[in-house]
Amino acid sequence: MPTLINSKPRKTAPVLADPILGLDSENNQVLREMHIADILALKNTFGTIAVAGQSSVVADASNDTLTLAAGSNITITTDAGTDTVTIAATGGAGGNSFSNIAVAGQTAVAADSSTDTLTLIAGTNITLTTDAVADSVTITGPTLPNVFGTIAVAGQSNIVADSTTDTLTVAVAGGLSAATDAATDTLTLSFNAATAAPGLFTQQQNFQRATLVDGANIAWNLNTAQAARVTLAGNRTLANPTNMVDGGTYILEVRQDATGGRTLAFGSAYDWGADGAPTLSTGANVRDVLTFVSDGTKMQGSIKKGYTA
Repeated sequence: MPTLINSKPRKTAPVLADPILGLDSENNQVLREMHIADILALKNTFGTIAVAGQSSVVADASNDTLTLAAGSNITITTDAGTDTVTIAATGGAGGNSFSNIAVAGQTAVAADSSTDTLTLIAGTNITLTTDAVADSVTITGPTLPNVFGTIAVAGQSNIVADSTTDTLTVAVAGGLSAATDAATDTLTLSFNAATAAPGLFTQQQNFQRATLVDGANIAWNLNTAQAARVTLAGNRTLANPTNMVDGGTYILEVRQDATGGRTLAFGSAYDWGADGAPTLSTGANVRDVLTFVSDGTKMQGSIKKGYTA
């Protein structure tokens, strides 16, 4: 009897031509196509970049590129050597800042943007000075003079200014009159005895005696020296006086110096009547007293002689 031989091919295990690539030599199929180095290099990655409130950025391929763009006040710096990307702010979000400037009783000034500009304007009597190096603004006001806020009168209540623009009113009475001059900023007070109420002095009143300056021509200002004295050191002339007043009474004491024998002539305004101009005493240090009553143009005089020192 003939021996039967199984003609069906015997199936054997696939032969891997490359154990690393996993290539089936019989069916010519690729089972695995990864190198061990590639397997070890695989890590988790993001295919989508999401930003809250913004559209997501989706990678279009495994080797797609994500581009970072710098916005306002942002700089982006890359370093290929260290594989780093540095994102830095360049302004705008520095320290705390005020978006509103408020002034009591005024409308607040609001910034319209992060780069808005606040402009300072100098008002009346104000100067503004800026210093770009020191980043400073100097505000200077006017130099105010010293003023009195209180007017005090002995025995009376004080007058106190109620504000910096308060007005002091001067009232006159008892024969006084007031005249103002806006051009020269002056106030003149005058006394008119004719309109004043009759008065009674309860204490002695007198003129302070003034000393005239000796010289070749001796000047006499009756307004400041109603009672006066002068010592003669040589032969002199008494010049016409100034500021005569009708009805005014004036007294002049004339003294010889230690030498004596000095003479005194008189200006044309002196009227001695029928007796004529007097001759002074000549003794050393002797005093003569001249008394005058004026009619406004002349000095009508008399003399009393021979008073010793």
